[in-house]
Amino acid sequence: MTDTTTRRPIRVSTDGTSGPYIMVPVELLDKVRRLLAEHWY
Repeated sequence: MTDTTTRRPIRVSTDGTSGPYIMVPVELLDKVRRLLAEHWY
């Protein structure tokens, strides 16, 4: 999936001590949530 703001692929960040996270534009939030829910084990 491509970030509509940066036009780069969305990636999981492991920077810092907060653990893995992703940052997405608000307009992609529902799509990302749906994708993660469909692939949850």
